This record gives sequence, structure tokens and C-alpha cells, in this order.
Amino acid sequence: MKRTKIIWFTLPAFLAFMYSCTKSADKSTCHVTVKCDIDGSCRINRLSQVCDSVTAIPLQPNEKALLGVIDKIQMDDHHICILSNNKCFIYDSEGHFKNLIDKMGHAKFEYVYIDDICLTSGNIILADAQSKKILVFSQNGKPLEEIKVDFFPERIMAVNDSIVAVSCGGNQGSRLIVYHIKNRKVLQEHFEYDDRFLWPIPQTFVKSAQGVLYKQPYSNIYYSIAPQGNVAKAYCIDFGKYRFSAADLKETDLLGNKILQDSKGNAQILRLLETKHYFCVEFVCTRLSEDGQFIILVNKTTNKCLLLDSETYKDDLLHGNYRVLPDFSESYGESFVGVIDPQLWKENLKKEGTPIKDKNDLKLTSVLQHCDDLTPIICVYHIKQEISAQN
Repeated sequence: MKRTKIIWFTLPAFLAFMYSCTKSADKSTCHVTVKCDIDGSCRINRLSQVCDSVTAIPLQPNEKALLGVIDKIQMDDHHICILSNNKCFIYDSEGHFKNLIDKMGHAKFEYVYIDDICLTSGNIILADAQSKKILVFSQNGKPLEEIKVDFFPERIMAVNDSIVAVSCGGNQGSRLIVYHIKNRKVLQEHFEYDDRFLWPIPQTFVKSAQGVLYKQPYSNIYYSIAPQGNVAKAYCIDFGKYRFSAADLKETDLLGNKILQDSKGNAQILRLLETKHYFCVEFVCTRLSEDGQFIILVNKTTNKCLLLDSETYKDDLLHGNYRVLPDFSESYGESFVGVIDPQLWKENLKKEGTPIKDKNDLKLTSVLQHCDDLTPIICVYHIKQEISAQN
């Protein structure tokens, strides 16, 4: 089966790398520079080189739990929370359905649209930009607090149990607000509105070793957010000669709008994830491939770079070769979390005729036999501490 190419050049993503951010919260240098040496990377072409194993968690079918495209996964040791179809689905860690947050409207504890979700140690927090609301629920789905704010909360991430970082939409005001939920008070605001920031980016906040990180649309800089609301430069993602330069910007017309486009097709960040041993950067770079996607893993100790290329990558653990690259959507401890489409997975296995060779194959086959074709499967990728590579 031909692998599906996932084209990321939606309007927000297309614009997201076109103008390098020159404004910063301070004049300090970054605490860590993540050097992504693309040309000097060792090539990884099999999932088994990256992962010790994978765990597939089938989500229990339920008449209330009609999932569509999964927009976001939040996971801890006891819960899996999924944003899909403008609803928040709550499962336990083994995929058993527990509850559903599904109250659209304008009354108390109702929302118009869930823009984002995040987890604290005990609660689920929802952001509704259209209603200018932040809603707090227990991890069992019980409504606890409704907070009306005077900004548009598009993305949200918990700094701790009381404080959240909010990436704001709208056409004025600050782009980043640090907010105390219990006191219902803005602690600090950062990065004033710029008309280049009209569209949000897919990944605004990142959980890291330095806490919650924030990234603006037109920058390779990630800022750490302190509980007091201060921000500081934390990580700089450096692609060397493939890094964007303002000198490469050319004006072009897109749907009647004049925009600045990176004429050289340099590396554009799609997602940053982190474990104890590795930085993981997913990116596109048309200088390397017109429609290819890449994942680069940077060893924190040795700075050695390992590159997964969508043109050569082979999933030899899940045999899910309909995917361009492994779906590292979120980080969870020392692992990454993604989503498997059971229907495509089954079709791929049938076409490939993959033989059952070991316990892993038997376990995955059992998972497929006990799930339907419509309900997604959560996949946990257990990353090796030492990754073998080949040039």
C-alpha cells in the first residue's frame, strides 16, 4: 500500500516560518542551543532503531464515544484525555471509556468551541476562545469552575495546578498571558500583538525539562514560563545552513494577500518534543525534499543527530507503513504518544502479508482483532536510551 503523504502546508503552517521573530522578552541568550546538524546526521530508516517496543492501547468503543479526527491527546499515569469532534473524551490508562465533556452552548459550564485542553495533576482545563472562557473539570468530567476572561484563549498549558499559560488570538493585546486560575488574575503578559500573528500555529506550548515552553509563530526560540509569570529564552533550535534568514524573504501573492515567503525552503519546525535523553524535532525542508517530512533526534549528551526521512522510513515494529513517519504527537515520560487508524492499519497488514514472528506481533494482532475499524488506537512509543544508526 502506498504510504499517505501528509501535507502540512496549511495557511497557518505556511505562514508560520516566513518571518523570523526579532522581538524577544529579554536580551538574554538561550539556555540551550539544540544543534540540528542535518547533513552530518546518521540516517535512521527503521522504527526498531528508535524504539525498544511500542504499546497499543485500543480505546473501548462506546455509544457516547464517537471519535473523529483526534486534535489533541493529554495523558498521565491514570487518564487519557482526547480532544475530538469538539468534545473531550476521558479514558483510563487502559483505554476504558469513563466520561465525556459535551455541553455546547452559552450557559454556565457550556462552550461554543473547545480550542484546546490540558491536564493538571487533578483537573482537565478547556479553552474556549469564542466565548472567552476557561473551564475547569475534574478528571472524571465533573464541572468545577467557569472563568470568563477578557482575552481569547486559543492554546493553553498548565504551568502547575493553579497557573496556566495561555496563547491568545484576536487582533490586539498580548500573545502570551500567564493566568492564575484560583485567584482569577493575570500575572504577566508578553509579546504584544503583531499583524503577522493572525493565525495560530499547531504547537504553541511544549512540556520540557525546563517546564512549560512557549514558541511564537516566526521564531526558532522557545521561552520557558515561570510560575510567577516571567519568561526567559530556553531553547534555540539551530538548523545551521538550513536555518531561515530574513534575506531570503520574497513577497508573493496568496489568495489575494501579499505575504512574505521563504524563497529557499529552509527548515520549518512543526513540532518539538523532549525526553530525558533526546530532543525530537519534526520539520519540513523543501531544500531537501519537495514533499518530504523529517524527524531529527538530537542526543543531549553527545549532540549526535539521527535523521528519519519520510522517503526511506520503514515501520518494522507496527508495520504501519501507510504513515509517512512515526506519529510522535505528544511526550509522556520517556515515551512518545501517537494515534493509529485501525482501518488503514488492517488494510496495510493485509496487503503486506506481514508474518507473525514474535510476541510483539501476536500482541498487536490481538489488539486489532478486538477493536473496531472506526475507533482510533493510542500508541505509546518506548524510545531507546541508545539508538543505533547507519550512514
